Amino acid sequence: MKYQVLADSGSTKTDWVLLHGDQELATVNTQGLNPYYTTQEEIIQVVQFEVLNVFAPFLDGNQVDVVHFYGAGCSVIQQVESVKQSLLVAFPVKEVNVYHDMLGAARAVCQQSEGLVCILGTGSNSCFYDGQKIAMSRPAPGFILGDEGGGTYLGKTLLRDYIYGNMSDDLKCYIERELSLSVPDIYENIYKRQLPNRYLASFAVFIKQELTADYASYFYPMVEQSFQSFFDCHVLRYDNAHATPLHAIGSIAYYFHDILERVASNNGCNLGKIIKTPMEGLIEYHSYSLAD
Repeated sequence: MKYQVLADSGSTKTDWVLLHGDQELATVNTQGLNPYYTTQEEIIQVVQFEVLNVFAPFLDGNQVDVVHFYGAGCSVIQQVESVKQSLLVAFPVKEVNVYHDMLGAARAVCQQSEGLVCILGTGSNSCFYDGQKIAMSRPAPGFILGDEGGGTYLGKTLLRDYIYGNMSDDLKCYIERELSLSVPDIYENIYKRQLPNRYLASFAVFIKQELTADYASYFYPMVEQSFQSFFDCHVLRYDNAHATPLHAIGSIAYYFHDILERVASNNGCNLGKIIKTPMEGLIEYHSYSLAD
């Protein structure tokens, strides 16, 4: 029976699973390994010192047969090869396959069926999956130019409103008190420190908890507008948007599902599965080869 490693990597975190046949032996979570933000050396370090430390005792001296890595940022050949070479160095492995995380999301929710698939996590993305491959997709320019509906977009909206004063004085004081927020701190985190996308997306937790609190009248429309922007830029640009099941994956889709459902309904779309992570679906998808 094969030893397989499945990895689903976003910009914030990576979920790893070690499989032997159809048995799930071990799991571990590490930082996101988007090749646009992490170097080959960082990927190798994470695998060798965090992943293999957990997996090695379960391998019982055996070599991993194959790694299936689904990653944000793995959409062009240069980045795919960069991640592949890093994994080949870090793992004692015979075969490495690197795919875009959009394909992982599609396989997880659709398996062999067609559907429109959305990623709504730290960032955002979308595609039409024909049951075998991604047949159509929309541009995903990242957190500076895009990420509508994602955590970075929510963070940018909140911080922009705070800086411009597009909120009540009471709310501004409340945010300063709850988050220890200041304009200099914002600029420091956005323009001088590493991984500003994670910093922006971190505000989604605060936004979620405030949806049922005193300032819900500010936060609810903000999230609703973010999802509507995602539909305008992504979902509604597909010719079959109103006739094909629409599935969503990611922490933002999962935790703000009620607002997402409302926006989907307002736009005449048939919302299907909403799941937090694709790993369970990816295990099912790859199960055909687990006992080889």
